[in-house]
Amino acid sequence: MHNRVLFVDDDPALRDLYLSIAPGLQGIYEISTASSGKEGVQLLQERSFDVVVSDLTLPGMDGVQLLGHVVRSQPDAARIIISGYLDRLKISLCLFVRHRYFNKPCGLKSLATLLLRLAKFRSIISNHKVRKIIGRLGSPPGPPDTYLRLEEVLNSAYSSLNNLAAVIQKDLRVPPKLLQIVN
Repeated sequence: MHNRVLFVDDDPALRDLYLSIAPGLQGIYEISTASSGKEGVQLLQERSFDVVVSDLTLPGMDGVQLLGHVVRSQPDAARIIISGYLDRLKISLCLFVRHRYFNKPCGLKSLATLLLRLAKFRSIISNHKVRKIIGRLGSPPGPPDTYLRLEEVLNSAYSSLNNLAAVIQKDLRVPPKLLQIVN
């Protein structure tokens, strides 16, 4: 089985860097690159991809908009954001369209390992309908303030499970989504 990954970044040096991991993924992934969200959408219309990796800030169409297009057109594709953007609110908006988030500079070894794990997952879950359902799950929902409160509780050395439960209970959309993911 040959998987396809699309890297979208406006920085040519980073696109070249992503292509440099190709030898480690030889025979597993066909790698494509795009320099903008618009170019990425064009490639998505021409063929299907198993993984789409995008920068958060792109000219014209940002990574959130691009991955939103991926959710609608290829819901079974894994979606990854790689960004040097440090604004927590902007990062939290990614929750609705991405499965993973990496900070720039991103370790290529970590990224390659993730891509290999995703390829293995796709070979195990061969049913397209099941992959589509899993792909639509995305990340746990919640408005940015819920995400920020969860992050604060999880990063605190003094927080307990009760503190975590209190944050989750305040947003009525989170518990059903957690149950959906668990089931």
